[in-house]
Amino acid sequence: MSRLLGRRWLLPAVVVGCLLVGGWWWSHPDVLDEEYGGSMRAAPVAWREGSVFSVGLTDPGHFPADGTLRLRSIAVHFSKAPEEDPTVEVLRCREVRTEGGGTLAVGALHRRPPREHECVAAEAGTVLGPEHQLVAVLHPGSPGRYRIAGLTIGYRLDRAHLWRTGTETMSTSVSVGFRE
Repeated sequence: MSRLLGRRWLLPAVVVGCLLVGGWWWSHPDVLDEEYGGSMRAAPVAWREGSVFSVGLTDPGHFPADGTLRLRSIAVHFSKAPEEDPTVEVLRCREVRTEGGGTLAVGALHRRPPREHECVAAEAGTVLGPEHQLVAVLHPGSPGRYRIAGLTIGYRLDRAHLWRTGTETMSTSVSVGFRE
């Protein structure tokens, strides 16, 4: 009797197990390099009203080459910031082709990224491809040292990737100082 009962439940148990594993796989894509490891420390500059600092949080080629990724949410994390929290804009910028056949990405600048990078706000619905990078534009509220520790990206992949959705946190280390 128990042998018959065990066989009767085997198929439903296998089906439920497959559904659970498939559901976890669908909702946990890992297309981004979580150990991006970008690290940068900028020399302090004089703070003044309207100061900005732009830094690439990712490089071109970081996002999937075979399809697109659509942002759902994005958040920049600070490990340390002066008393007054800074305002951070996250932009999607395009790499620029050079005359020699190479490409140029946004690195670290004490100004907004140049126009030729065709930067737009990285907000819900923004599409990212292999030619794009995410850039943070920091608007410090006061003098001090600001340290970006990483970012969390919520996204949805395209049809080629079965519209999988996920949220990944990438670590990075960016430190910039503003002195009085």
